[in-house]
Amino acid sequence: KDTPVVQNALSVIQQTLELKNLTELNVDCEQFRHLKEKQTTTLKKFFCDSCKKEIIGQLDWNVHLSSAKHKRIVSRLKRHENLEAYIEQKREEKRKAKRNKAVEGEARGQDEDNANSPIVAGEGD
Repeated sequence: KDTPVVQNALSVIQQTLELKNLTELNVDCEQFRHLKEKQTTTLKKFFCDSCKKEIIGQLDWNVHLSSAKHKRIVSRLKRHENLEAYIEQKREEKRKAKRNKAVEGEARGQDEDNANSPIVAGEGD
C-alpha cells in the first residue's frame, strides 16, 4: 500500500523526471541541491582510455578516477606495458646477438677461406 511518504516520494520523482524546477515542489529543496548541482556538471563528457568507458560529468569523472576498479585496470595496463617493453628488449638483445654471431661467423669463414686457399706465386706481391 502506498503511504503518504511513498506517494510524496513518487510525486517528487515524477516531477523531477519531468524536469520541473525543484523550487516549485512542496519539499525541502536543500535535500535535492546536490542533484541540481550535479545536473549542471553533466555537460562535459570524459573518456577513460584505460577502462574504455565514457563518463559524463566532472563529479562522476573524479569518482571514476578514484575508484578501485579504475586503479586496478591502470595498474594491470602498466604491468602489461612494462612486460611488453621487457619482452621487446629481450627480443632485440637476441637479434643483436644473432647479428653479432653471423658477423663473427662470416669473419671466421673468411679467415678459414684465406687459410685454406692455396698460395699462388706472384699473388699478393
